[in-house]
This record gives sequence, C-alpha cells and structure tokens, in this order.
Amino acid sequence: MLPDRRIIDTATTEISIQNEAMVKKILSDNTTKIGEFYSSCFVANLPFVGTPTPSKKMSKVSILLGSVLAVSLPPQNQAEMDELRMQSVERAAASSSQYNQMIYEQLAQFHAQQEAMGNEVVQVTLLQQQEDLIRQQDELKRTVANQAKATAEHQEMLRQASDAMQQQHYMVEELNKKLSSVAGEAGAATSRVENLMGVQQLPLAPKYKGNTKRERCEFMDVYLAYSRRVEVLNRGVGGTLFLMPLAACIDQNIVSRVCAHDKSFAEITEND
Repeated sequence: MLPDRRIIDTATTEISIQNEAMVKKILSDNTTKIGEFYSSCFVANLPFVGTPTPSKKMSKVSILLGSVLAVSLPPQNQAEMDELRMQSVERAAASSSQYNQMIYEQLAQFHAQQEAMGNEVVQVTLLQQQEDLIRQQDELKRTVANQAKATAEHQEMLRQASDAMQQQHYMVEELNKKLSSVAGEAGAATSRVENLMGVQQLPLAPKYKGNTKRERCEFMDVYLAYSRRVEVLNRGVGGTLFLMPLAACIDQNIVSRVCAHDKSFAEITEND
C-alpha cells in the first residue's frame, strides 16, 4: 500500500528548509573564517595571491568583521617579523583545524537530523498503513457478519418453506384419500346406471327418507323433474322407459312414520 502523498510532501518540504538553513549557516561561517584568516595574514605581513606585499613605511591594512581599518605599525626587525609570521601561521592552522572540526560536527548533526526525519517519515507511513489495514479488517469482519446473518435468515426461510411444503403434502394426501373415497362411492352409485343406446344415461328415481314437510316438498320437486325427463326421453328416442312409481321411491322403513300410524302398512295406497 502506498503512503499518503501529503505526509511525504510535508516531510520533504521540512527537510529542504532545514538543508537550506544549514547550507546558509555553513557558508556564513566559512566566509567569516576566511575573512579572519586573511586579516591575520595582513597583520603578519604574509603574502598571498592577489594581495601586494606592503612595505615597512606603508600602513598595514587589516580587514576585521567586514570593516577596513588603517593601522600604523612601528618598524620591526627581521626576527620579530618572523616571529609574528610564525604566530600568525599557527593561529591560522589552529583556526582552520577548529573550523574543520566544526564543519564535521555540523555535517554529522545534519546527517543525524536527516536520518531522524527519514525514520519519522517511515514510522508515519507505517502507522498510516497499519490504520488502513485495521480499517479494512473491520470492514471485512462486518461484511462476513452480514453474510452470516443473511445466510442464517435464508436457512430459516428454507426451513419454514420446507415445513409448509410438508403440511401441504399431508393435506394433499388427505384430500386425495377423501376424493378417492368419494369417487368410489360415486362409482358404486353410477354402476347402477344403464346407458341407452350407448348415448344417453337413464335418469335415476329419487329416494325419499325424510319426515319433515320441507323434505317432502323437495322430494316432490325432484320426483316431478325425474318424471318429466323420462317423458322427454320416451318421446326423443322412440322407446319406452319405465317410470318408477312414487310409492316405490319412498323408503319402506319410514312409511309408518309418514302415515303417522293412522293406517296399517297393508292399507296404505298410492295416493297416501
């Protein structure tokens, strides 16, 4: 995973600013040290490139801290001048050694700061990557939990559907049993029906087993419909169908109940 671009840009900017400040400081210190070295050379009357050698009668020019000062020196002998030159060289050498040591320390400090900032950038990047991984792991856990919940719900729905299908299967079996029993009874009842010339079924005479006035009225309506159908069939086919008499349609077990015990069974007529 790539680190955040803003963090890298911020760290790079800070390193550039510190580098620029460090370079300016080193250049300033270098310029100061060089000016001091040239000034010591002027004081010691040491020749160097680009600078004329002054005479004894001339004023010595010393450049100190960026300002030009005219100093009148008394005449000196050769031994004193050599001594002064030797002291100036020793001071210049010591100053150069100190300057080199300071530059080395500054460079070491600069590299240490760069290494520390690099480590800080790496740590920030690693922390950012760790946070991203933790967030992705949490999202993955939530996704897995949601999928597990959805799977459990689907399994529950499938179980309920299976139970409903089993109940429907049992109901269908019971209904098939009832239908088969009803069909068997209907088959037994229709087995008594005879076909007329293989086309028309003969009407069946109704059977009266009731004892109320309403049942008697309904029976008479059915019997009249039965008699009319027999008459129509006799006219249509040109044959003769037997019309069941009304007395034969009444159950013999309820005759005494219909006559209300007013007459004996032998005295009951067709009109009764």
